[in-house]
Amino acid sequence: PQKGAGDGSYEQALDCFRISSGFSFELADAHAVQVQGKMTRSTPGMERVQFKASDGVSWTGEAKAAGVVWSRNGKHEQSPPDITNRVWQRTTMVLDPLKKEGTPQPTFEKSGGETLNHYHFTNANSGEANDVWVSARDGRITKWIAGDSTLRLQ
Repeated sequence: PQKGAGDGSYEQALDCFRISSGFSFELADAHAVQVQGKMTRSTPGMERVQFKASDGVSWTGEAKAAGVVWSRNGKHEQSPPDITNRVWQRTTMVLDPLKKEGTPQPTFEKSGGETLNHYHFTNANSGEANDVWVSARDGRITKWIAGDSTLRLQ
């Protein structure tokens, strides 16, 4: 959304992510998770995540008053697998960790003709390396690597 248009800074990119009305994504990690999907948000706290896993199963999660409700291939799922929670957390919320470096400092890169601010930092609690790429043009996060997990946003 236009009100999320940031200046390419890490802080404003987090704000843009938190209020974004939605995006398409790809998520891959060392737990053999490989998914493609879409997150939509009518208002903060009212998210809907739809994705297809590499095994061909389609999942939809919706924020409800009692928590996230999941369906698998269109049918309500009482006990969804861990993959659903990992995808939900990575696509609907920003867990901005305490950083060993204090604040992330940008380096600048070009990707597909677009200038990106690349922020690297280390999670002070887990020791996990993080790399975040933010568009200098509109302030959106384009990619976030946290440890062995890579989230790409379109």
